[in-house]
Amino acid sequence: MHPRLRAILAEPRAPLAPARVWRDWALIAVFAPAIVLEGVFRPDLPWRAGCVVVALALLPTLLWRRTQPLAMVAVAYGVTAVGPFVLPGDPCHMYSTGFLLLLTYALFRWGGGREAVAGSAFVAAKVAFAGVAGAIGGGEVIAGFAVMFGVATLGVAVRFRASARLRELDRAKLLERERLARDLHDTVAHHVSAMAIRAQAGIAASATQPDAAVEALRVIEAEASRALAEMRAMVRVLRRDQPADLAPSPRSPTSSGSPAGSAPGPPSPSTSAATCGTCRRRSAPRSTGWPRSRSPTPAATPATPPASRSGSPPTTPPYTCGSATTASPAPPARPARPASA
Repeated sequence: MHPRLRAILAEPRAPLAPARVWRDWALIAVFAPAIVLEGVFRPDLPWRAGCVVVALALLPTLLWRRTQPLAMVAVAYGVTAVGPFVLPGDPCHMYSTGFLLLLTYALFRWGGGREAVAGSAFVAAKVAFAGVAGAIGGGEVIAGFAVMFGVATLGVAVRFRASARLRELDRAKLLERERLARDLHDTVAHHVSAMAIRAQAGIAASATQPDAAVEALRVIEAEASRALAEMRAMVRVLRRDQPADLAPSPRSPTSSGSPAGSAPGPPSPSTSAATCGTCRRRSAPRSTGWPRSRSPTPAATPATPPASRSGSPPTTPPYTCGSATTASPAPPARPARPASA
C-alpha cells in the first residue's frame, strides 16, 4: 500500500464535532417547505408525491451528518442512486435536494480517512448511475463530478485549517504552562529560602532567647503554608483537563494497628514494643543526664556524672510510653583519666 494512501486511511475523525446545533434545525425549516413547494408548483416533475416523500424522508440526515457522516451519505446517496432504476419514467430532479451537498461536505470535514474513502464511492456511484440510466448527459456527469470534488476539497480545506488552529492553541497553552512552571519554581524557591534562613536564625538564638525559636517556627509555618497554597493553585492551572483528585488514598491493612474494616482495639504487644522502642530512641538524646551548660571544670579533671563517682550506674528520669512508665538506663559512664603531672 502506498504511504500516502495509508496515511489517508489512518486519518482519525476531526475532534470537537458538535452533535446538533441551531443551524441544523434552521436548515430543515428552510428545506422542508422548499421541497413541498417545488413538488406542488413544478409541472414537469414526474411522480410528484413519491419524489416529495423521498426528499422529505432524506432531510433528517442533516441532523447526524457530523456524528455519523458515512452512514448518512450511504443512506442518502444510496437511495438517490437506485431511484432511477426503481421508479419508471424520468427520475426526480429536484433542486431542493441540494442539501445532499452538505452531507458530502460533512463527510470530508468531520469524518475519518476510511469513512471519506468509503463515502466517496457512494457519491461517485450516484453520479455514475445517473449517467448510466440516461437521466443526465455526459456533460452533466462531468459537471456533477466537478461539483462533488469541489465540495470535498472545501471540506478538507476547512478541516486542515481547523486542525492548524487547534495546534496553535495547544502550542500557546504549552508556552503558558512553561511560564507558569518557571514562576512556580521561583516562588517556591523564595519561600524555601526564607524558611531556611529563619530556621538558622532560630537555632542560633534558641540558647539565649527561647522565644526567638518559637517565633522562627511560626514564620516557617506561615511560609510553608503560603508555598503549599501557591503550589496547589499553580498545579490546578497546569492541569490540562483533569480535576484534582480529592479522594483519600486507600489505606492498607498494615498501615494501622487493626485490619481494614475492623473496629480499633487495644494495641498488641508487638505494637506497644515498637512504639516504646520509638519513644526510647526519640528520648535517648534528652535522657542521658549530661549537663548541657558549660561548667568551669579544670582540663585535668574531666566532668563525670555523679552516679559514676559513687559506683552505681546512672539512671535517667522515667518516661511514659503508652500506659507504662519505664526508666531508661543511661549509657555507661566513661572512665576518668588520671590527671597529668
